Amino acid sequence: MEDGVVLVYPCEGAVPMTTMVASRASEIKKMVFIDSTWAQSKQIYKDPRLKALPCVILRTRKSLFWRYQLGKPDSYLATIEAIYDAVVNLEERRRGNDEASSYDGSYDNLLFFFRYFYEKMNDLYFNKSPTA
Repeated sequence: MEDGVVLVYPCEGAVPMTTMVASRASEIKKMVFIDSTWAQSKQIYKDPRLKALPCVILRTRKSLFWRYQLGKPDSYLATIEAIYDAVVNLEERRRGNDEASSYDGSYDNLLFFFRYFYEKMNDLYFNKSPTA
């Protein structure tokens, strides 16, 4: 398995990204994400190539996704939310600072279409806009 590759997935034995020290975070070269429903991701995770990867989990935060997974908490993020959170977290670690104030917004464009469709769904179905 290639060094520096991690799977961002909440499996048993996964290490929280927030507890990684800066030197460990700098070793992460690639992050793998499973882009599917949560039910499907359990089946996909059974692939031996994925199971061989060390797993990390993200800090808990509420999803803004408009289609929540039935029977799952609202902390189960959409894939793009997870990617965004992971790269921001990794950047903060590489800078040696856990403070959100150290983040300069350089990855915010990842959420452009997510935000667009989030607002569109709210306007169409809920007739309300999100707070910024």
